[in-house]
Amino acid sequence: NGTPYPTLRRDRCGRIEGLVVTIAGPALARLHVYEGPRYRLTRVVLTDGSAAWAWIAPGGTDRGWTAPDRY
Repeated sequence: NGTPYPTLRRDRCGRIEGLVVTIAGPALARLHVYEGPRYRLTRVVLTDGSAAWAWIAPGGTDRGWTAPDRY
């Protein structure tokens, strides 16, 4: 039940804080394999109106998550 890390889930009104990074080539291919077929690489809109891509998990949840102190 649950994971020790955050998972993005679709929510049209949702907002999160995060970091945008550029990943290309072999590293992007490895991430596709790591995330697996259940997660979808999905276009998301950033607060400044620009777009980015994020892996989105299936389903939904109302369970919150707090980053451990070690991060």
